[in-house]
Amino acid sequence: MFPESAPSVEGGSGAGTAGVGAVAGGGASGGGGIGGASGTGATAGASGASGSGATSATGGTGATGGATGGTGGSTGGTGGTGGADGGGGCGPVAPPTGSGCPAVCDGGCAAGTCLIQCDTPNECNGKTITCPAGFHCRVECTSQGACANGIFECPSGHDCRLGCNVKLACGAAKLNCKDGPCLLECGAEQNACPSTTANCGSNSCTGVCKGGTKPVMVCGSSCDCKPCP
Repeated sequence: MFPESAPSVEGGSGAGTAGVGAVAGGGASGGGGIGGASGTGATAGASGASGSGATSATGGTGATGGATGGTGGSTGGTGGTGGADGGGGCGPVAPPTGSGCPAVCDGGCAAGTCLIQCDTPNECNGKTITCPAGFHCRVECTSQGACANGIFECPSGHDCRLGCNVKLACGAAKLNCKDGPCLLECGAEQNACPSTTANCGSNSCTGVCKGGTKPVMVCGSSCDCKPCP
């Protein structure tokens, strides 16, 4: 509750005693003053107490009928609205809900993570690999040219990772992130990720570079985009 303001007092004519303002939750008018002989220096009526945060009212001037009581305070002001959400940061990761283990997960589905292995030369070269819904997804490219020119589609709401671990493993490949956390890892081998691109989604998007090759990170609407330094 705001503190009540003290009422102001003005001199008036007429010797009558000023009326006292009524207590008013919503600002009612004070009662009229008692009549008296004319004179000077009559006290103006006090204002009525307001419900909250009222401003002071001015008492009327008495003539022969005494001063009129002051009007009750006005209604308190409307409270300010809360500040805008400062941004919830990156959203939580949905738990895996997939059942069984889809055929594309040739490395198994341990702990709800679909492991896709491109482990022979050019095995996933130029192909579009789509991670299954309901699983976290991890694609490991462990042979030269294994994932070059490939397109890797992440699942919605789950972790997604593309690992490029050997020379020229992911040349010109594209990792298309969705609304789950996304990571593109380039190994220590020379040119593991030449011209490789991560198209970030709305969640975190991270580049990890162990060697000298840096992928292109298209941050877009990512809430936490961290390209390789």
